[in-house]
Amino acid sequence: MSRTSETSLSRLGEDGFHRWLYGKGVGARGQLLPAGDDCVALPGRKGRALLLTTDAVVEGSHFPPGTPGSWVGRFAAQVNLSDLAAKGGTPLGFLCALQAPSRSPARWAQEVVRGIMAEGRKVGAPLLGGDTKSSPSPTVTLTALGEGRPGRLMPRDGGRPGDLLVTTGTVGAGGARFLRWKASGSRVGPELRRLLTVRARLREGRLLARHARAALDTSDGLLWSARLLAEASGLSATVDLRGLPFNAECVEGARTGLWPIQRAAFLGGDYELLAALPESHLAAARAGIRRMGGDLSVVGRLSREGRHRLVTGQGVRPLPAVGWDTFSPGP
Repeated sequence: MSRTSETSLSRLGEDGFHRWLYGKGVGARGQLLPAGDDCVALPGRKGRALLLTTDAVVEGSHFPPGTPGSWVGRFAAQVNLSDLAAKGGTPLGFLCALQAPSRSPARWAQEVVRGIMAEGRKVGAPLLGGDTKSSPSPTVTLTALGEGRPGRLMPRDGGRPGDLLVTTGTVGAGGARFLRWKASGSRVGPELRRLLTVRARLREGRLLARHARAALDTSDGLLWSARLLAEASGLSATVDLRGLPFNAECVEGARTGLWPIQRAAFLGGDYELLAALPESHLAAARAGIRRMGGDLSVVGRLSREGRHRLVTGQGVRPLPAVGWDTFSPGP
């Protein structure tokens, strides 16, 4: 086949590449979570599960040139902690692979490390080691290690018909901040700092692990995450637009004409948790989250309907396939 006729990654998409990848048998015997979940889980010490996850943040995709290293390090740490949160995990530490051009200021790389270590100290996750390499552009790849309870890992494929779909926090903060940053004209400024400031829902994840059957984080957008969770469970998702807890920034931007509310709401970057749980567990889960100062909102339900649906004030329509795709990113 000629090179010109090959399928590009942008056409295949991140989801398509993942399907190809896991079709090749990626995984290990004894894993406690399905391939492609937010973490890999292996039998660990004293009856615990060892959780591992890795995520990269890349200049030009996640942050522009000139971004302070401390912002990048803190963001990278929280992005990885969010995957542990989605499995009810407790962090143990980080490994860091840091790549940057050899001409880069040493101070920038040092700030990245300090940012990672600062976030790790908050949750008892030290920087354990890693690797450094020269590369054409800066990239920070973290591997986060954690522990969880084997029976409470909330696997993506654990949802059942009738389960409620619930989310922590609000919907649309990440999208609104991304669009505001893009419109600001300032590549590195307060808007970028707010965009890169996220908090993994670790405490909420451990609480939800007592009640939820399945969970993942919403870094790629609520609708896309609902689709992934439902399909992993062999089910379909219905999301009710009328009951979504839209973020105040998202609503205000829509009110003043900066963006259509659905464009901001479903772009991605929220790093909240989306979980499937039996309706009988909703009250207890919601009460526990509220004791932490947060909230838990019902956003939909899983079923055997055969197709994903979005309920709006004008009726029911197919769930749009929108969200963040690293090979075909948003606006």
